[in-house]
Amino acid sequence: MTALESVRAALVADSGVTDALAQAIYPLQAPQGQAVPYAILDTTHTHTFNALGGFAGLDLCQVALEVWSGSFTDAAAIALTCRRALEAAGFLCVDQVPDLVDDDVSPNEFRSGWVFQASQ
Repeated sequence: MTALESVRAALVADSGVTDALAQAIYPLQAPQGQAVPYAILDTTHTHTFNALGGFAGLDLCQVALEVWSGSFTDAAAIALTCRRALEAAGFLCVDQVPDLVDDDVSPNEFRSGWVFQASQ
C-alpha cells in the first residue's frame, strides 16, 4: 500500500471525515467538475532510509492534504476533522502550511493547513 493509499484508507475509515467528504478524497487531482467539498492528497516528500547493506525497507513520506469547500471556514473545519482522524490512526502531523491564513477564523488551530507524515 502506498502512502497516499494509507492516508486515504485512514480518512475513509473515520465517520467524521466521511460525514464531511463522503469518499471524495483523491490522489493528486479531483475529477473535472467535482462538487465541493472534496480533498486532494499528494506526496510532498519521501525520505528513503538505508543501512550498511542498502535499502532498510523504510520510506518516510510526507503527504499533503488539501481541502476544497465553499468557504474557508468549512474547508478549515474539514481539514481539522481530517487531521484528528489521521492522528487517531497513528499518523504524525509534522508541519503547518504557512500560507493558509484567515484572520476571521478562530480558534488558531483552524487557521492553517497541515502536512501529515506517513510511514510506508
